[in-house]
Amino acid sequence: MKYKLIAVMASLCIIIVICASPVFAKVYARVSGSVKTEDDKPIAGARVILIFAADGAKIELTTDKKGRWSKVNLRAGAWTMGFMADGYEPENINVTLYAIKTNPPIDIKLAPVPESPLKKPDELYQQGKYAEAVQEYQNVLSENQELY
Repeated sequence: MKYKLIAVMASLCIIIVICASPVFAKVYARVSGSVKTEDDKPIAGARVILIFAADGAKIELTTDKKGRWSKVNLRAGAWTMGFMADGYEPENINVTLYAIKTNPPIDIKLAPVPESPLKKPDELYQQGKYAEAVQEYQNVLSENQELY
């Protein structure tokens, strides 16, 4: 009789633990995506920065060789995401992540940084061709008044 009572009590304890666990467990979000060029080529080693809006908590990730990234165990809520890679314009977006439903992948395309109009005169200056460099700088300034 005593063994039956112990078996019933143990069974009840196990059932309570199994049923109560999901109720008290914290639920986290997961998110993934990719970083590619405008012509759909993956950018390996791109930095992905996630900032939680509520408290400013920051998480930094790096894309793999296929430009993919992912993160689990994120708090649900509003996040700001920054995407950066050498030679490309950075991109920032705001998203809301959900713990209960599936978050869609966040696929970003980065535009290349435009070439500087000062590249040619800088090269001439580095080569020691100062007179030619000065002339090129003047040409650039006359064509690009916003540089003044």
